[in-house]
Amino acid sequence: MKKSLFTTLLIVFGIQHISGQTIAYKIYKNEPETMPNLQVRAYPEFFIAPGDVPLALPVNLVVDVRYWAGNLADVRAGVSFGTNLGLHFGGTYHLKDRVKPVYDRFKLSETQRGNFITIKSLKVLIDAKKISGPCADVFVGRQFGRFTSKIDIGWEWQSFQRASIDVDGRIIQGNFNGFLSIKAQGVVQVPIETSKQITEPVDGYFKVYDRKKTTVGFGGQIDATYSFRPWKFSTLFTGLALGYIRVPNDGSAPILSIKIGASFNGNAKLFNLNTK
Repeated sequence: MKKSLFTTLLIVFGIQHISGQTIAYKIYKNEPETMPNLQVRAYPEFFIAPGDVPLALPVNLVVDVRYWAGNLADVRAGVSFGTNLGLHFGGTYHLKDRVKPVYDRFKLSETQRGNFITIKSLKVLIDAKKISGPCADVFVGRQFGRFTSKIDIGWEWQSFQRASIDVDGRIIQGNFNGFLSIKAQGVVQVPIETSKQITEPVDGYFKVYDRKKTTVGFGGQIDATYSFRPWKFSTLFTGLALGYIRVPNDGSAPILSIKIGASFNGNAKLFNLNTK
């Protein structure tokens, strides 16, 4: 019984594989080199701040600009309003910057029967732009009205994909179309104001007070951002940073930053940094 069931499953999977190979398609708009080299983003950012600050989830309004100056590097700068009032700037050195073949999935159909959803998709080899290299981001300004500076140093991976397929006159977009950035970074923030409750005996009584001081925080984070259709003039943008910053004297906090907004994209000739 088990053997015949196993044989039946093999036949079913074999038929699905063969039928998938007989689908006629034409790759359409596979143009990774059309990635715009100028990106302007505007978004609110919700985050958790370290140190002696309220436990509420603060919010900023951030406007930043990113410019890909050829195949050697890209640079970025911005301004933040709200709980963090200050300037952002940074960049990424392109240790690798190339177009390479990758596999993407294209959803052909989706059917639902009761609680089960069946999705049929086609796996196609396409061209994608891949960039990776060391990166750094700096913030200088005021957090909750107190001066602070923060530097994030690490590695960034960027991916830009734009591909569609034509199946019997039906245009199907790739599952991973868009611009994705992932950064793994170490974090240093200074100064951070902290406080620790101290109890001391004074004249037969106990005096309780807060001992305040400024210190340095160290930590790490993963920061991922995604633009849905960056070849358009305007598109949706979202991002999430997760990590932890260790601060002596009871100031440690998780790193949580949520970004949702708009990205405006185009091409500009400001300056070029090309290796050839």
